[in-house]
Amino acid sequence: MSEVSKPLPLFRLPTVLLRKISGYMHLREILLISLTSKKSAYIIQALLPPISFEMQLSLYSHIYIALGNKDSWDPVVFKAQHSGSFSYRGDEKELEKVVKFLLSHFALVFNPTMQEVSFDEGCSQKLMISVLKHVKRVNRVAATEIGEISISPENYKYILDEFREIPRLALNCKVASDFRYRTDRHLFKVEDFIVDDGHWMHLEDFTNCKMVTVNIENHMYPNISVMLRTFIEKWIDSADWRLEQLEVCSYLAPINLSEVLVGVEYSTVELNEQSETIEITKKSDGRKATVKCGEISFEFKVID
Repeated sequence: MSEVSKPLPLFRLPTVLLRKISGYMHLREILLISLTSKKSAYIIQALLPPISFEMQLSLYSHIYIALGNKDSWDPVVFKAQHSGSFSYRGDEKELEKVVKFLLSHFALVFNPTMQEVSFDEGCSQKLMISVLKHVKRVNRVAATEIGEISISPENYKYILDEFREIPRLALNCKVASDFRYRTDRHLFKVEDFIVDDGHWMHLEDFTNCKMVTVNIENHMYPNISVMLRTFIEKWIDSADWRLEQLEVCSYLAPINLSEVLVGVEYSTVELNEQSETIEITKKSDGRKATVKCGEISFEFKVID
């Protein structure tokens, strides 16, 4: 955006007329006008109708940013290839500058909700964390997804700490076998929490989420059957858990159903060669849940 403070001659028109004109413009045209100067950005912000904008950011070995409103305008797409509404190529430092500039500008003019921010192979950890910090500073975030990359314990912890109250958090990344993390369950309130390397998890820390999906495939979880039995026992005795659904897949150590159910009061709902489904009841309010358990899978679901 130019530092020149003088707005375009277009803005000398009466406000009512300007609002009518902007209603006939494409979002791409509105964005381009807002980029001409800081005053233009503020004027465009004031002219826009009170509607909600959404944005999506993907960083891989390239950038993808989409800004739009499903009711009024088709989205504007920014890509780091020779396609989309805008194009850009450069090294990682320049890429970071461009991304942060666009995010700040969009936040100023359109105040969008970040529907999804995702990272995958080709995006360095340094760039990812820098952009995540910037996103959190300037946008409301609805979902964050980290792809199949290895990530340092420090960065993994940063993501868990800073994005613990968003609607969806998907960590498909790998972390060291000695990674440790505990949190106050009342503070971690992700609606849909997905972890692809969950050997470090204590399930009771995430019972204020609504849905939790855990894969354990890179590092073995010690005593997984005992952990799942403890989870069931604590749910039966709990009074304020928000958790409605839990799925665990253990690819390195089998789940022993008889060990999971030791001392647990339950009734069998379905039994076959692959799995058994049982029903358990919470003591505090009589709510029921089903537990379906196979050799590598465990599914818990509150049913009333």
